[in-house]
Amino acid sequence: MTLRMHMAVLMPDLGNLMAQARARGAAVPDMPAGDAPMMELNTEMKEVSTGPVPDAAVQIPASYQKVPMEDLVKGLMPAAPKQ
Repeated sequence: MTLRMHMAVLMPDLGNLMAQARARGAAVPDMPAGDAPMMELNTEMKEVSTGPVPDAAVQIPASYQKVPMEDLVKGLMPAAPKQ
């Protein structure tokens, strides 16, 4: 059981690549430079219970739709523009 967690994602090479692309005139998002984290996440457990879990907490939502994994990945990763 995790009580407290801190996660930092560092991608210094990605920041350098974005800076190089920007220098060539590309419209790319700003990225943290050097050793600055690109993203940080902190979580902390507030309470623990040994009581029963309500059935509603583990019910599949009525709006759920089964989707093949291939379609899900395609939706998350748009196709690269044709050149």
